[in-house]
Amino acid sequence: MAIHHAKPNELVDLNEWPHDVTTGRSHTLISVKGLQLARIILKAGQEMPSHSLAATVIIQVIGGAVTLQTGTSRQSVNEGQLVYLAPDETHSITALDDAVVLLTILRH
Repeated sequence: MAIHHAKPNELVDLNEWPHDVTTGRSHTLISVKGLQLARIILKAGQEMPSHSLAATVIIQVIGGAVTLQTGTSRQSVNEGQLVYLAPDETHSITALDDAVVLLTILRH
């Protein structure tokens, strides 16, 4: 079954995301030239291992909280907060509790 990506003008309800973490489904919402928007589901203690992307990355926590580790800092990012990373910045994310993250990748 193909993954559904939002189409232009299609409503995506962010308010529902924190309430369906039990489905455990991460997926790409939008994928167009130069832009990818993904919903990432992390269970408490789950980690996205250290990596980097040749793109600007925006990490927005929709539900729960995560720890963001970069080469120069470690910080908690809570529900309603976001952080952006420069291209090629190494980072990892660990869920402090069940978390829903909106990940935006901007390729230049």
